[in-house]
Amino acid sequence: LTPRKVFSATHMSRQKTNNTVFASVDAKLCEAFLQTATPGKPGVWKKDMKKKVLVIGANGFTGRRILNDLSRNDEYIVTGCSLHDDIAPDSGNYRFISADICQMGEQSALFREVRPNIEINTSALSVPDYCEAHREEADSINVNAVGQLAFRCEASAARFIHLSTDFVFNGDTGQLYTEEDTPDPVNYYGATKLKG
Repeated sequence: LTPRKVFSATHMSRQKTNNTVFASVDAKLCEAFLQTATPGKPGVWKKDMKKKVLVIGANGFTGRRILNDLSRNDEYIVTGCSLHDDIAPDSGNYRFISADICQMGEQSALFREVRPNIEINTSALSVPDYCEAHREEADSINVNAVGQLAFRCEASAARFIHLSTDFVFNGDTGQLYTEEDTPDPVNYYGATKLKG
């Protein structure tokens, strides 16, 4: 799969989405994408090397499913990360690190420790009403931290997979969204995810 197809699948219309199926689809798409992911040389990977995958937001709905799915595959060394301790310790073959990605020192230490080949960011401040009332906090998590994650991945030649939301669109369609559709967020949460 191409990055474009992964992006398309993460921007499904809320009216057409079943969250359980959607999270499963995300995990399968991410795994398929990882098969082609090689820092600096897409599609090439030494067979004897295990890919180091960092899943940020691993305590969330989608992040947990991706973490669990990838940790069942022996081709990956998987690390989950979230602000709080692991909500399901001993549930898979992964290690878990608690870190605040909004704190640049913690984010830097996380990347130094894990040295990921692939980073999957599923984290977000995702409650629209809360984001509306706490814009600075929403910017910190959904925009600034994401920018720093992307910078760190670029600097270390790691693949960066960032999951967004259909809230970057206005919801006025009965069809699946694609990367060709024009973003039109109707709330601050969607606006921050678009900026991120």
